[in-house]
Amino acid sequence: MGPAIRAICGIDENDDAASVRQKVIARLTALSAHLSPDLQICVRAAFGLDDELHTQFYKDRLRWAEGELERNTRTVRRRIDDAIVRLAELAVHRLTPGTQVRRPPPDGRWHNAEIRQSLALDQASPDALELRRIVADEDGVDELDLALTLTSLGRETRAAPSDAGIDVIYGGRLRQLRMESTDRIGYRLVLPHPLRLGEEHEFALRLRALAEREMEPHLVCVPKHRCDYCEVRVRFPEDRLPARVERLTGVFQRDIADPHHTAEQLQLDPIGEVRTRFSHLTPGLAYGIRWSPLR
Repeated sequence: MGPAIRAICGIDENDDAASVRQKVIARLTALSAHLSPDLQICVRAAFGLDDELHTQFYKDRLRWAEGELERNTRTVRRRIDDAIVRLAELAVHRLTPGTQVRRPPPDGRWHNAEIRQSLALDQASPDALELRRIVADEDGVDELDLALTLTSLGRETRAAPSDAGIDVIYGGRLRQLRMESTDRIGYRLVLPHPLRLGEEHEFALRLRALAEREMEPHLVCVPKHRCDYCEVRVRFPEDRLPARVERLTGVFQRDIADPHHTAEQLQLDPIGEVRTRFSHLTPGLAYGIRWSPLR
């Protein structure tokens, strides 16, 4: 036990092994109560907090979590990693004044744990879908500041808030659309209830895209806040596939449509879809997919 764990769990030099174990279990159990139900399951599996999970084999506890969450091993391992990070943040936040361990200041009031964007170009209306899982970095987060950039071909006038075409599928209520630049529309999403520090929240948006002939051939995520994971997926019409599809990784926004900017080529799967993933995105840079005009 290092000094940080001892401070967090109230362990002193006179505690024997049994006392140390009980204090650690009690502290982890108390902290995990502030997490979402799925992350609580991950904590119980990772540390074997329940009597029924007191097995020396981590793979057995992992298998139990897979059944409880109805997820595959890869997903459960990633969720366990997320849970441990959230536990650490909660633990350090609750240290008493004067303790030597300090929590680094967050970049903002909340951050993105996961963003998933998809666009189907084989539909009558090429709408995009965005799913997000965010985490509060302080108590009392009750709304989110977000933005959408409309990069249309040949736009001769400024975009307007009415051009946004944003529908909330679940997880919040949209309000206060405003122009942040010529083509970037900012908006706020009011949450169902204020979030506690470390609490997660999910929401989904449908973004009504421009007609295919009017839109720039790319779909990118440009996070305003810290983003731990992002997935971008595009589906093309079976009879009109692009000649080239590329992955954009942390590029400046002006380079998204620059044909001279070198990018990694991606391959379409047999049904005309392409997907790419990113971890630990840099706020303000673009991550996603661009393609040549459809043939």
